[in-house]
Amino acid sequence: MKPLLIAATLMRFLHAAAAAAASSEGLEVVGAGFPRTGTSSLREALNILGYNTYHMQKVMQNKGHIEAWTAYLRGETGLKETAKFVYEEKHYTAAVDGPTCAVWKDLALMYPDAKIILTERSSAEKWWESASQTVLIPTRTGRLLLLAAPFWRSFGTMLEILWFKMFNLDHPRFLEPDDKHKVIEAYNRNSAEFRSVLELGEGTINKQRMLIYHVSQ
Repeated sequence: MKPLLIAATLMRFLHAAAAAAASSEGLEVVGAGFPRTGTSSLREALNILGYNTYHMQKVMQNKGHIEAWTAYLRGETGLKETAKFVYEEKHYTAAVDGPTCAVWKDLALMYPDAKIILTERSSAEKWWESASQTVLIPTRTGRLLLLAAPFWRSFGTMLEILWFKMFNLDHPRFLEPDDKHKVIEAYNRNSAEFRSVLELGEGTINKQRMLIYHVSQ
């Protein structure tokens, strides 16, 4: 029921219709919210509205996407090349969650007609409680899997580099409970940057394209 309600509340902002989403090229919606801010519910809501939505799960499911993001995060390829491969070749019209949220501002400029949605939890502390126990800090078993099996080792390498970029770590690595301060700081910085762009406008990113959304709404 929640994705259906979210879809209903977003319709006016998105002006969404299945036919329009299916016939367009490139991203129409970019998610700026960090993982565990309601990105899975937002993905389902966007799919209800006719979008084909990219999410971290798609990184794992699509051949070559882990390697493509790893190359980009290492600075070996550009975002335009990466976006064409991971979004456009599979005809995704929306993208949420990581790694998309780490480059939302650049994607907003790359796709000047796209709507940009920042999903948030009620507080940074609440977000950390959820994210640290699920997607950010691997369990002992999960860590062994990410280090051992070839597929998961590749995925783990990508995550290490992504967390390094997103959370201003000293070097690429898995997160630990002691990283709480840096991670929350990065979460707040992302929200503050979004609000700054929303308030001031920057280039082609104007306030009509931007929305701050709490799925509890």
